[in-house]
Amino acid sequence: MSVPLSWAVTPAVGPIGATFRFSVTYTNTGGNWPMNTTVVVDESHWHIMDMADPTDTDPTDGMEFIYDVPGLTLAMGQHTFRFQSGYEDMFGIWDLWLPEGGGTYDGPTVTSD
Repeated sequence: MSVPLSWAVTPAVGPIGATFRFSVTYTNTGGNWPMNTTVVVDESHWHIMDMADPTDTDPTDGMEFIYDVPGLTLAMGQHTFRFQSGYEDMFGIWDLWLPEGGGTYDGPTVTSD
């Protein structure tokens, strides 16, 4: 079973040119490693995330994944994002989305200064 512990985008509001970090924690009580963990920005930009700690070998206590969107990549205004991951066990392949049930989270907001 997979349970997301936390997610974030920092900063939530920042000037054009700022770097925005998306992060999500993947936890699997069965010890199953995640398949590609991805952040989807504005429903059109898919980015495979990196492990924050590449030496972390235990998905049962949470593995943090991060992706930095470099400055000047996002246009000014309000953006949205969601996360996608999954895992495989003896019962099949399981697709995971945050927010659960569809939709998106708001953020970040890019300002002119």
